[in-house]
Formats: sequence, C-alpha cells, structure tokens
Amino acid sequence: MVVSRGMNMVRKKEALILFLGDVFVLFISLYMTITLRYGALPTQEILAQHLAPFSILFVLSILINFIAGLYEKHTLILKSKLPKILTQVQIANTTISLAFFYFIPYFLITPKITLFMYLLISLIIMVAWRMAIAQTFGMRRKYKVLLLAEGEEAKDLYNEINNNQRYG
Repeated sequence: MVVSRGMNMVRKKEALILFLGDVFVLFISLYMTITLRYGALPTQEILAQHLAPFSILFVLSILINFIAGLYEKHTLILKSKLPKILTQVQIANTTISLAFFYFIPYFLITPKITLFMYLLISLIIMVAWRMAIAQTFGMRRKYKVLLLAEGEEAKDLYNEINNNQRYG
C-alpha cells in the first residue's frame, strides 16, 4: 500500500510540475510575442493591456490541456505523440482565442497579428518544454530483476521491461 501511495505522490508532483511549467510557458510566450511585435521590451502599460485578456486565454488553455489529458501519466510516456497532441490542443486554443477576441469586444486591444504570433510562439515553446520534461521524467532508475520463466511470453515480457523507459 505504501508503494502505491508513493507512486501517486510522484504522479501528482509530475502533474503539478507540468501545470506550473505550462503556465510559465504561456506567460513567457506572451512576453516574447509583445517584445517581437513592438520591437522592444514591453512597457508596463502595454503588458497590462495584454495581460488582462490573455490571462483569460491562459485559463482556457490550461482547461483544454486538462481535457486533452496533458497532465496525466501517459503524456510522459508517449513522447512521440506529444507534438501531434500539442498541435491539436493549439488548434482548439486558436479557435477559442479567435472567438474570444473577435466576438467579445470588451478589451481595449484587438490583437490580430499579436494573437497569431502568440499562438505560434506558444506552440513552439510548449512543444520544446514538454519534450524536455518528458525526457527528464522518462528517465527512471534501472533496477536489476531476476526473471524465472521461459517461452515466448517470457521473451515478450523481457523485451517489454528492458526496452520501455516507463519501467525502472
């Protein structure tokens, strides 16, 4: 029972790290976008104008990430599928972002070019971040194990355990 509880704590810690990293990536993506768009470091006024509406988009993006299962164990295991999953998530984010800015004229800004730059930059940084963290979490300490079996199933089990990074 203790091992099970310990594994749950590890998974929760990994999910929390992924969540906090994603939030950081979204903020840094916005900062980089504004810097590139205006050709200089953003002033507090410009940053504040963009931060209010984009913070709402950040919350929606994180919600979409949860729905897509990006904080579950399998996203660390299926590293090869991660760029595809993140691209699909970004398509959903793009759709919501477009609807948000173009159908809700509440904010002082209507970022056409900035929004597309942000979506592209955030996708690139998110893929890089998630691939790097998947590599980090994917590395498990190796343990020596004695397998007392023979036959095809034993060979399959041996190959699965030795050639799959999710197992220590």
